[in-house]
Amino acid sequence: MRRSVAGLVALGLLALAIAGCGASKTSSKKLTFDYANLTDNSALFSSFQQSFVAGAKKLGITFNTYNNNESGTTALTNARLMVASHPNVIFDYNVVAGLGASLGSIFHKAGIRCVAVNIAAPPCPLENLNNPGMGQLAAGVAVPYMRSHGWTGANTTVLFLQNATAGASVNIAVRTFYSDVASRVTGMTPMPASDIHAATTTIGTTGIQVNAGGTLSSAHTAVADVLPGIASTRHLVLFGINDDLVLGGWSAIQDAGRSSQAIVIGLGGAVPAMQQLRTNPHWIGEDIPFLPGWAEIGLAMGVALSRGYHLPATTYIPQTILTKANVSHYYGSSNTTPKVLSALPPSDKYLIKTGVLQKFKNIPGV
Repeated sequence: MRRSVAGLVALGLLALAIAGCGASKTSSKKLTFDYANLTDNSALFSSFQQSFVAGAKKLGITFNTYNNNESGTTALTNARLMVASHPNVIFDYNVVAGLGASLGSIFHKAGIRCVAVNIAAPPCPLENLNNPGMGQLAAGVAVPYMRSHGWTGANTTVLFLQNATAGASVNIAVRTFYSDVASRVTGMTPMPASDIHAATTTIGTTGIQVNAGGTLSSAHTAVADVLPGIASTRHLVLFGINDDLVLGGWSAIQDAGRSSQAIVIGLGGAVPAMQQLRTNPHWIGEDIPFLPGWAEIGLAMGVALSRGYHLPATTYIPQTILTKANVSHYYGSSNTTPKVLSALPPSDKYLIKTGVLQKFKNIPGV
């Protein structure tokens, strides 16, 4: 399950302010980081990992990768393998929310600094999206479209795709999306995001939370299963916790012959989703937690930990939402590598002290 790559840090993050700046001047060229990826069996998460590999190579950091394969059992095995290799820092991206405390305990007992990626593994500092913010950004694109086209609760159903095993901290993105849309569009059944749980399915006739699993194919199946229960006269609004799920859901809508009455907002910046944004009139937005941003922030976090910095509990990555109007500003003609990221969140300013972010020259003001 392991392969060694010279290069990249894992996905870590450093938010808020760094305490303990009296750290040693450890060179990044002497560092080794181990990283367990959520899965290598996905174009999105493979690209996610490769952005770390490329970043670490730029910095001269030795980077070893493991594949958690979306399995809690495999994640525990990989955690013990990483501890046995004694890296400077361990980064772990595990999809099973309830397993985080066990993983964090393994790293902590071994005395190895660690970063939890996207899903908490206390006491490891967490690198994360502002997940509610992702939902709010997506709603900010969906609501004007719906209003301008006469889409209301009387004729529209929102499909929001969760992965129940990932836990509330991840799925809050799509729940916030529904809550925001419902509060701003006439006739939608309102429900606060905090009242939507893993077992929630239908919300009146205007919202369906679909447990789409963790893959494109599982999402396709899950959405295909619910579409027959939605009247063919109703418009559809699709959003999910990542592009794999959104792409799977969109393919199910296409297969059902309902794409002409649907709009889609993706999350992640996967290449197929970026292509959809540029060419598909129904794909109106793409939430971007810039993949290179995860790597760059993570590398800075790993270096800070190696220097003895005390990190905040959570650090948030640069993120924004792309539309057809601004995609070229951030990405030019590329669907893979942004020209520029959005601004560093104010709480992350301390990362500048590591000198890592300056190497990439793509964050405004850094």
